[in-house]
Amino acid sequence: MVLDTSLPVLIVGAGPVGLLTALTLHMRGVSVQLIERRLDRSCASRASTFQPPVLDLLDVLGLLNELEPLGQRVDRIASWNLDCDECQEVSLAILSGLTNHPYRLHLEQKYLVSVLERLLEALAPGCLFRGIEVIACDQAGLMANTTTAMVHGRDVNGNLRSFVGSWVVAADGAHSRLRQSAALPFLGHDEVAPVVRLFLPSVPYLLAQKLAPVTYVRRGDRSLSFLQMLNGWRVILRPFPEEVDSALACPPMDLEAQLPPASQWSKALLRQVLDDEISHELWMDEGVLQDHYLIRQRMVEKNLIGRLLLIGDAAHVTNTRGGLNMNFGLLEGYALADALSRWWDNTHDQNDCIDVDPNGGTYVRAWSERWQERIANVLMPRTACMRGVGTLFDLISTSSSVGNDENLFKLKETMISATLLDMVQTDELIDD
Repeated sequence: MVLDTSLPVLIVGAGPVGLLTALTLHMRGVSVQLIERRLDRSCASRASTFQPPVLDLLDVLGLLNELEPLGQRVDRIASWNLDCDECQEVSLAILSGLTNHPYRLHLEQKYLVSVLERLLEALAPGCLFRGIEVIACDQAGLMANTTTAMVHGRDVNGNLRSFVGSWVVAADGAHSRLRQSAALPFLGHDEVAPVVRLFLPSVPYLLAQKLAPVTYVRRGDRSLSFLQMLNGWRVILRPFPEEVDSALACPPMDLEAQLPPASQWSKALLRQVLDDEISHELWMDEGVLQDHYLIRQRMVEKNLIGRLLLIGDAAHVTNTRGGLNMNFGLLEGYALADALSRWWDNTHDQNDCIDVDPNGGTYVRAWSERWQERIANVLMPRTACMRGVGTLFDLISTSSSVGNDENLFKLKETMISATLLDMVQTDELIDD
């Protein structure tokens, strides 16, 4: 069987996962075409936590020096139970030696997208095709013994466009048209109530002194999450199903504003939880904005069918605590780029490309099996543990100051799983 090795790898979706995969492939000498529906980059607020292994990865790619000054470094995580005024704190320094970056970075993903796109366009001008909505993957590309794949799309003028490649990588999001065209079920469920997110320019000094850069606050059956950003704070609220209408009833937004003011329900919940800590309420009325997002726990059972590969939100969506779904997707995309580049090098070494395994040999199949198993047995269970008032730490029954070796070992193991450091080999991303 003859394989045309001149064909590029097609990547559909220019979000952070698609862009990072495309850039990594190009840097390894693989021809890439990246297809994106939007004409302009999205500025919407999305996942904004970058975990240590992803920071290691961005450093390896030469991107971290530009990105890190734009974000908030987070080296401590705390749990604060207001019912008993008990606060436990964990230092990410416990991860030193396992990563070059034993901290989280709070940074809007749009900054990563901007840097990735700018670098890709500089290194591979013309490889990004904007304004093309991919409709489907040609069914022939889903067959077991095919050697090429084709996607069909429509540009902004309604004209049909087709692209032919050696592989198609679906990074086109939770509503993936490519996944739908391959008739792959997206198994799981959607939560009834969304998460409400508040954007605060600041918090009172007395409260700020009690908060770690990430603090899970509890009072009774209520929980809030405080996340410090470079330019303010995010507060995550979790309405009960019967409160959803009130929670989302925001006042009309200013015509020039990107987000509406916070709802009365959101402000009342902050007062309810923090009433004993903050003696005045004016800070909640000064520039507090709100948005919300739905929580889903869904995954595909197969991330490889024929020449179609699924990554990121096209393959899995989870609750957003710790940005684990995005971080997992970035590591997953980087690993796929490694597998595809090995396949590319191997096929180009073959004489006349005769008898090349059309399914990519051991490299792509091994990637598929490894990361499908990780979706099912790592990502989904871990994020499922972090719904409601619980956290993955929950939040650890010991502090980093405790000297008990067994407790410290358990703490370290928990932190490794909470940051996805067990998703990479230490020698893959850390440059000694």
